[in-house]
Amino acid sequence: MMEKKNKEWLVCLEAFYIYFKVTSKFYINFEMLDIYLDIYI
Repeated sequence: MMEKKNKEWLVCLEAFYIYFKVTSKFYINFEMLDIYLDIYI
C-alpha cells in the first residue's frame, strides 16, 4: 500500500517539475531549488 502511494507521489512530483520547468520563462537555479527542498522537506 505504501509503495503504491510513494510511486503516485513521485509521478505527481515529476509532473509538477516538468510543468514548472516548461511554464517558467527562466531556467531555475537548481542549487537554489536544492536548498529550498532541504529547508521545506
